[in-house]
Amino acid sequence: MPTSDFTELLRVRKPDTEQRTRQLALKLQCLMSHSDARLQTLAGNYYEYYQSMSSPGSVLCSLVLFEIRDGNMYYQRIERITSGEPTSRKRFVYRGVALMLGERIFLADSEHNHQIELTQTILYPDYVKSHEKLFGIKLGVSANRQRMPCAVRVFLERAPAQSTLRTQLRRCGLYPTNSSDLPPYVFSAVDNRQSGPHHFQAYLDA
Repeated sequence: MPTSDFTELLRVRKPDTEQRTRQLALKLQCLMSHSDARLQTLAGNYYEYYQSMSSPGSVLCSLVLFEIRDGNMYYQRIERITSGEPTSRKRFVYRGVALMLGERIFLADSEHNHQIELTQTILYPDYVKSHEKLFGIKLGVSANRQRMPCAVRVFLERAPAQSTLRTQLRRCGLYPTNSSDLPPYVFSAVDNRQSGPHHFQAYLDA
């Protein structure tokens, strides 16, 4: 293609890309402006539990760090995966934004390094205990070769305020469903067998 034609093509395309970006940013900004102010009490660190999408039969414990920036709630979700050998230890970091709309908390994030998937979570806020425990449903894709879309129950519990970040991260990993290292109420909260009969519903009675 002649240089002049190629330059004109780029000149024409660039405004369209910028306009789409602005439209998306404005839409997100509008949603964030409607987010309930009560969401700010969510700030802090949480253990997140759910049945692993990639390792069936195991419960994955991750660490979610919520923080307020410029009046909005952002978070990082850290997954620490081990398979028994120190050299096999892997860590994945997801970054996202939290909104509270219509009495529910919505989380959307993506894996920071590869940017190949979005994970979405909807939580029931716990007003009585200042968001000490939250229950909901997570939608994502397994990290194994099948890349299977999955929906699972998810349970978040606030990490003890006196514990250090290093201590909290050590707790993260994969646990067998019969593990004695996690309290029984965790397994009850993420039990996906009670899922209907007509919809995959969040579990509320842990």
